[in-house]
Amino acid sequence: MVQIQHRQPREDQGQRSRASARLLLDLARTHEATEPERARVLVQQARALARADGDHVGEAESLYRLASLAHYDGQPGDAFALAVEARDFAMTHDVPLVMAWSLNLIGLVHTNSGNHSEGLACCLQALDCYRGTDHRVDEGNMLNTIAAIYHELGDTDRAIVNYEAAMTANAQLNRPDFDAITLANVASLRAERGEFDVAVEIGERALELCRLH
Repeated sequence: MVQIQHRQPREDQGQRSRASARLLLDLARTHEATEPERARVLVQQARALARADGDHVGEAESLYRLASLAHYDGQPGDAFALAVEARDFAMTHDVPLVMAWSLNLIGLVHTNSGNHSEGLACCLQALDCYRGTDHRVDEGNMLNTIAAIYHELGDTDRAIVNYEAAMTANAQLNRPDFDAITLANVASLRAERGEFDVAVEIGERALELCRLH
């Protein structure tokens, strides 16, 4: 008897492939801190799946995750090259969230190399791009980075403004650990400016958050 074989529609196959790429990327994130090499392999697999199916969002995020892994592995050259590739791919295929992440990472690499002005320009562009998306989780971190760069450049007024903006952005996350870090940075900055009473007050708030959480 001849068996009739039903082929899955192309659309269904594509949806499964995208779901698989997403699962691999999510799994990779759980291994980033403890098993970075395993995370890298998972991201590479996700990228291959996404590319085969024309899943531009998945491929763009895979490129960014590879750049991020290289950055945390102390490979700034690879991180920069991959982040630029991710940025360009995201720009070409209209994936603004990944474009924002990639720009921010490019800015971090510049900053860590001492190119503070170039780093600031990239991070400001990243924040502007990020605010054009419906994503809000990373805004506080981006503002913290911008504040830290202003601090390095000696512009303490803008640094404080951005640290305060980071606190506001993080309020929705209910992450007191983030708030404690930001407050500690502000306290340090205020002390550098000779505003010791304010610095002590803010530092005590940071310590209280640490004790409570």
